[in-house]
Amino acid sequence: MRSTTIGILAFMLALAITGTIDAAVEYSVIDLGPIIANGISDGGQVVGSFWGTSRDSHACLWQSSSGVQDLGTLSIWPPTSDAACSINSTGQVVGQAFAGSGSEHAFLWQSGAGMQDLGLLSALPPGWVGSGSEATGINDNGQVVGWSTNSSTHLHAFLWQNAIGMQDLGTLGGSSSYATAINNGGQVVGYSPSGGLDHGFLWQSGKGMQDIGTLGGACDANSINNLGQVVGTSATSSSHLHAFLWQNGIGMQDLGTLGGLAASAADINDGGLVVGQSLTSSGVEHAFLWQSGIGMQDLNGLIDSSLGWTLTNASAINLSGQIVGNGQVGGEGHAYLLTPVPEPSTFVLLGIGAVSLLAYRWRQRRWTA
Repeated sequence: MRSTTIGILAFMLALAITGTIDAAVEYSVIDLGPIIANGISDGGQVVGSFWGTSRDSHACLWQSSSGVQDLGTLSIWPPTSDAACSINSTGQVVGQAFAGSGSEHAFLWQSGAGMQDLGLLSALPPGWVGSGSEATGINDNGQVVGWSTNSSTHLHAFLWQNAIGMQDLGTLGGSSSYATAINNGGQVVGYSPSGGLDHGFLWQSGKGMQDIGTLGGACDANSINNLGQVVGTSATSSSHLHAFLWQNGIGMQDLGTLGGLAASAADINDGGLVVGQSLTSSGVEHAFLWQSGIGMQDLNGLIDSSLGWTLTNASAINLSGQIVGNGQVGGEGHAYLLTPVPEPSTFVLLGIGAVSLLAYRWRQRRWTA
């Protein structure tokens, strides 16, 4: 009788474990509200922008303990269109904000110190209105990258370091370049015209700017992890836009799409997980997750569909696999934070342990009976 009971319990537990493994939900979803999410730290802090009461855009920081914080601006007037683009593990935030002269300036924000104007590569001509500089990435050493107008009013990629200031990273031969991200080793990625088309680049101190090639057309490099793996977007020979992964010694790998004609990889973590957005076969933009051996998955299929979300893009992913991006819920545009649920292997181990414990107790009772 007891052996039958143990068998039934084990069978029921096996069913529960199987159900967990087969469940499609792999991420929980936190609604960050009507903001635009651009970046995430390894600690789960999210940066982006939100619309203020006067219909101007402000840079913001979201934290689970305090919600959305307005990071302020560099100037009260004119109305701002500020945005935070990236955050490092120490909570330093970079982005762009109007500086009061009619142009945007790159900024560095730190808790307790506020927003610091990082300036320009060169002074702008009198009366200039337009892009001045923008910071797009920061590493854990506080090195900042982005782009700025130079003395010729061309936009050039820059590297900013405290006590040194802005360094012009040059171009691939054209008149402009744009830096998009930097890793902890100081490697910088971005894009610059070469032969009439944008090409992705990798810049390293002492080596300069390296053309990483394309999939057949124009190419933008959007992110780099600490292993030197680069992701971005490239046109193919058939003029379709595909997400790519580039690795030194291997070259550029086409990551494909979700069935549509276009996809773009936005970020990659040190585990090699890639996120971005792609058109589906029906022409709808969806957020994706790509991983080696599995390929590209629609993130909408990895969350609880009853929550009513449509995840349209994924902006960034941190070391623990948390993903931020933007989508639609309840008919409104909101940002989201996805957190991996416990892996099936965890439940399997717990299940095996529970069955073993039940069997052990049954044997003890039998021996002492």
